[in-house]
Amino acid sequence: MGRLASTYQRAVDAHRRALARVAAARTALTASGAPPADPDQLRDTAARLRRAAEELAPGWLGADLGFAGAMPTFDHPAPPHAVQRVRVGLGYPTADLPFPALVPLLGGNHLAIDADARDPRVAALLRTLVVRLLAANPAGTIRVRTLDQAALGATFLPLRPLVEAGVLADPATGEDGVRELLADAEEHVRATQLGTGDGTSLLVVTASLPAYRPELVRLAALTHAGAGARVCVIAAGYPPPAHGIQAPAFGTTTQIRLDRLGAHLGDPPGEPFSLDGQGLAVPVTLDRDPPLRTLAAVAAHLGERVRRDSALLFTDLIPPWRWSESSIDGLRTTIGRTRRTPVELAFDDATPHWLVGGRTGAGKTVFLLDVLYGLAARYSPDELAFYLLDFKEGISFTEFVPTGRDPTWIPHARAVGIESDREYGVAVLRELRREMNRRANDLKRYGVTKLSDLRRGQADIAMPRIVVVIDEFHVLFAGNDALAREATALLEELARKGRSYGIHLVLASQTVSGVEALYGKSESIFGQFPLRIALPGGNGVLDVLNDAAAALPLG
Repeated sequence: MGRLASTYQRAVDAHRRALARVAAARTALTASGAPPADPDQLRDTAARLRRAAEELAPGWLGADLGFAGAMPTFDHPAPPHAVQRVRVGLGYPTADLPFPALVPLLGGNHLAIDADARDPRVAALLRTLVVRLLAANPAGTIRVRTLDQAALGATFLPLRPLVEAGVLADPATGEDGVRELLADAEEHVRATQLGTGDGTSLLVVTASLPAYRPELVRLAALTHAGAGARVCVIAAGYPPPAHGIQAPAFGTTTQIRLDRLGAHLGDPPGEPFSLDGQGLAVPVTLDRDPPLRTLAAVAAHLGERVRRDSALLFTDLIPPWRWSESSIDGLRTTIGRTRRTPVELAFDDATPHWLVGGRTGAGKTVFLLDVLYGLAARYSPDELAFYLLDFKEGISFTEFVPTGRDPTWIPHARAVGIESDREYGVAVLRELRREMNRRANDLKRYGVTKLSDLRRGQADIAMPRIVVVIDEFHVLFAGNDALAREATALLEELARKGRSYGIHLVLASQTVSGVEALYGKSESIFGQFPLRIALPGGNGVLDVLNDAAAALPLG
């Protein structure tokens, strides 16, 4: 009974203190002479704020996504990289007069929330902001990366339709994923500032802050990169509990603080709500999740556009003008695209030889054909020659020679092994060694050591670069007989010396291990192949510690 009486007395004392504070506040308000709010004036102010919000945040940026009426159209009233005012909830000067509460995002503006996404209100707001910004901007102009260590990705699970549509990537959850996300964001900033980026804006959404201070410092640095970096950070859980460590300062960031009843919006940088730095003077109720039908509509619309924009056609790899390039300093061709940026690979002094790996059905043959056609379209037969061997089924390179079904051919082809056997393969390697020795004598006669130097000084000399492609090359070295040993010696010599004489090798296979003839030779041969291309199942061509291709899907 004594403990109960003591607890009751403490409650009574706390209640009396609260009453005293209320009385003191009333006295101060009366003394200040502040007039009571005029209901008509409040209604007029709320109406004007609603009209202003409709102009500042049109369509998806400011619509009530939970409203049962028609969804906004997919118009794009604002430039995708300009500052955009985005609704985060409703402000309530009184219970019956709400108006949309907006914050600036993009254009160098960021948002921080002092609770992380383990608070359901924060999780719903993060998801809603992702949907608003993706739907309000042209497909492909905003790329979203998400981080969710605290809930292992569960925060963004309701956005799964966007992931399945190819619009949104899976969230980073582990330490490696966090570091990869930050490295991606930093590379985006560097490329954008240097003018080599793909033209997109990057939205980084963290459901909780990185667990370690170095990563938190890197996240904070993104908010100081400026409007030209085209990166926007929405960080839940900032500022973190101090625990004796000062959190790195965020730049140009609007702060949202949560309490038990609602949210408080701080002053946005450059366009404050208040004159005294106290932020918006009314409580805010944060937006809830959009309905599933709204999310499905956004996923369907953006998914179709992303698939259409990301589709890479064969014609995209071919230059507009045929045979217009010189091979003096090397060969280059487009092999694909990363987001909107074309990816080019080269045969030159830095990457004279390529090693390609991938299991059956991974696309090795299609990749090789794309490379060959791209090169043949850029360089004339005076600039480029092909030696092609296929030890798989003998059909990969049939398009390069005339047949009864198709009499056309590629004039660059000097040797094509349609039904290659090992003897023919070794004969081709012998011919390539003879050609290499002939070129070595020509270079020595003119007093130069590289093909590029000879071509620049003697424009009348016809000496095209040679690309040698051997598909399923391991068959050539099968067994441990004299033919395999000769093939190994020829390949090693071509790999070591070929770059100086314009001879470039492409070896493709499902595996690079288990060939007896290559025991003790792997480093001396494969060490000459600095460019490695790993398709699904082709991790064997990479360093043993490099698992970048481990999760590649077929196709």
